[in-house]
Amino acid sequence: MWTKQISRGLVSISPAQQSEYLPGPDDLVVLKIAYEIYIKFMEYASALQIALFLDDLQYIKQVYTSCDDVLQKKQFSYIIARHGTAFQVDDDIASDDIVREVLEEIINNTKLSEGYLTLARDIEVMEPKSPEDIYKAHLLDGRASAGASVDSARQNLAATFVNAFVNAGFGQDKLMTPPTDSSSGGSGNWLFKNKEHGKTSAAASLGMILMWDVDSGLAQLDKYFHSNDNHVISGALLGVGIVNCGIRNDCDPALALLDDFVDKEDPSIRIGAIMGLGIAYAGTQNEQICKKLSLVLNDAKAPLDVIAFAAISLGLVCVGSCNEVVAQGYYIVVDGEERVRLAGSPYSIFATWPWSSISWEAGKCGGHSRSVKDI
Repeated sequence: MWTKQISRGLVSISPAQQSEYLPGPDDLVVLKIAYEIYIKFMEYASALQIALFLDDLQYIKQVYTSCDDVLQKKQFSYIIARHGTAFQVDDDIASDDIVREVLEEIINNTKLSEGYLTLARDIEVMEPKSPEDIYKAHLLDGRASAGASVDSARQNLAATFVNAFVNAGFGQDKLMTPPTDSSSGGSGNWLFKNKEHGKTSAAASLGMILMWDVDSGLAQLDKYFHSNDNHVISGALLGVGIVNCGIRNDCDPALALLDDFVDKEDPSIRIGAIMGLGIAYAGTQNEQICKKLSLVLNDAKAPLDVIAFAAISLGLVCVGSCNEVVAQGYYIVVDGEERVRLAGSPYSIFATWPWSSISWEAGKCGGHSRSVKDI
């Protein structure tokens, strides 16, 4: 029996590995054969990995329907959620309403923040960390006292990024979310220790600190929408996208909040909203978002920086999809009338990079790979 299991594994692994050395579309044919072998021998998790690589929703559904174990189906849902694939659980996959609801919650990452914080508490890492805890400047002889007196905008900007990354998803920190009775004066005090784009980064960092906690995150970011500083508003809009990253909600709070700001006159506000949409809906191939961003991309009156960031967001939303409509939109920008404006502009690289991001799987994209080389 043990020998048979090894043989099964070798038979299925071999085609999957060989596909990496084959040109398209032969590689896809071999992967489909490997998928059928995995399904036949009930190696469902491995079959799901191939189905996700092929981006085939029918193959993904077949993995679910071929398996009767609810616990395995939950594991499949976690894999899909981590992969970022939009997948609908129907009655064929789970006839029981409770089981279906649980699977949908996992796939939509509805309780991702709750699970993340539970793990953090269990391993005792909930205590907020400050940038100084990471720098460990006190270990450098003679530098701690000198650094303590410096309060430059550049240093504060660096501290903002370090603080956001080290406290990402924990919902609390020592700069942007200190207690109301703290001597630091709250998030507003730290926010205005930065200048212009530094304020944008500081406001957006709150979104990373509260990442995946949609209800609390949006509530805390809301106060920045009423600021008189456009850089702060831009950062809050970007923060909304970060909070909603990877989370799927029937109410679409990210779209509801960001939609109106995409068409504002101020470029910084538009960029914040555009990048917020790109991050919030990355990999979803959401048609409504693609249409909204395509209008900005093809707007001849829009500033170059707005067009460039619209291109990046479109690339994020449609990554790996080989979307023909979006690809055509890129072509119009980089090879049409906008080519003159982009020539010599530092934003030209941002406007052309997303072309390759939507075409990154050459096996699926066929003719797009040649277009990418031409660009």
